[in-house]
Amino acid sequence: MPKIVVMGAGSAVFGVKMIRDIVLTPALQGARLALADTNRKALEVMASIATRAADARSFQLEIEATTDRGRALEGADYVVICVAKDKDRLWKLDFSVPMKHGLRHTVGENGGVGGVFHTLRSVWLVMEIARDIERLAPYAWVLNFTNPMGRVCLAMSSLSKLRVIGLCTGLTEQRQRLGEFLDIPVDQMKLVASGLNHFAWIHEMERLGTGEDLYSALRKKLADAPDDFAPLCRFLFETFGLFPSPSDREVGEYVPYATEFTPPRDIKRFDTGPWKKARSERLAKIAAGQEPLDEMVPPTRSGDRAMKIIGALETGEESVEEAVNIPNRGYVPGLEDDVIVEVPARVSRAAADGLQMPRLPEGVLAMLQAQADMQRMTVEAAMEGNKDLALQAALVDPAVTSARAAKAAFDELFELEADQLPQFA
Repeated sequence: MPKIVVMGAGSAVFGVKMIRDIVLTPALQGARLALADTNRKALEVMASIATRAADARSFQLEIEATTDRGRALEGADYVVICVAKDKDRLWKLDFSVPMKHGLRHTVGENGGVGGVFHTLRSVWLVMEIARDIERLAPYAWVLNFTNPMGRVCLAMSSLSKLRVIGLCTGLTEQRQRLGEFLDIPVDQMKLVASGLNHFAWIHEMERLGTGEDLYSALRKKLADAPDDFAPLCRFLFETFGLFPSPSDREVGEYVPYATEFTPPRDIKRFDTGPWKKARSERLAKIAAGQEPLDEMVPPTRSGDRAMKIIGALETGEESVEEAVNIPNRGYVPGLEDDVIVEVPARVSRAAADGLQMPRLPEGVLAMLQAQADMQRMTVEAAMEGNKDLALQAALVDPAVTSARAAKAAFDELFELEADQLPQFA
């Protein structure tokens, strides 16, 4: 049976989701699960929870928890990655420093000057893992959750021989929002979209079972909708003809006028320490058998698709996924082949093939191409430790609206985050 490695398994959110999903995937019965993280205490909690979950679901699972990355990766068939160092503190800097210098942005995670620094950190960190996978498990599939999704996957796909799939729940979340808006159960909605991660465009919106075109229903309801319902996505829909995904703030990272429609993220949301502490304490009680397992590990899938995809790759039982991030092979006409695109895909034994998408409107393609060029520059800067190229990437980002502000924010972030950027030392 396959060996599945979860990198970043100590996470009180991500680790729990992976455990929850693997014991609900019959195709993975008897698998070996290696939980890997730098936090030994958190790993011990997750290993105990995994044991409880497997026992509760009568699921055969061989569990190992280790802080030794090489030991975890040796002989792996599948590696699931969701890693970051000091995430909340650094993301808060990525967000707040550009704002201090006068740049307006919505999130500061995947776009703008903040997105550049997130890339410089994440790409270097993940590529260290990728080199170990190439050495210890060269035929493994890699399923990546680390952001910035497109840039991290571009680095692994272009700078290694690994088979990489990037996963994000953005389209799932947009379907939930649109379902609530249209008063349609989410399991009755089908969305078909293509583009880039956090910048995808919905080609089809259909009600399952009836074939009803929900785009018509959306247009009708938007005519009388309150102004605060998805104002940026609505504007882009009215202008370019397709509704984007996943949300105003996430789509807004890629356009310079986003804050005309939606406010920046509340800075208080970066201060997650108390919430994480409370969650970790509760997970420790569950691991010790002091609280019910189902409170935080219910017998339903989490919504993340990693284990379902692994099951399909392992058994050949075909699964059609609504959104994966993979190198373009003509799936999105008009974009180059090495661009990491987000498209639906058909997954079966040892294969994940994107589905051919209709050509996007020319204005949308122009925005996607600008992002693709900038993302390529940022990945190159991250791997070469090239500060000049990193600044150039920031200045060609369409979301950056002031050269002087961008340069000031760039210099300050380099000083504040220098310890996280060893390639520039």
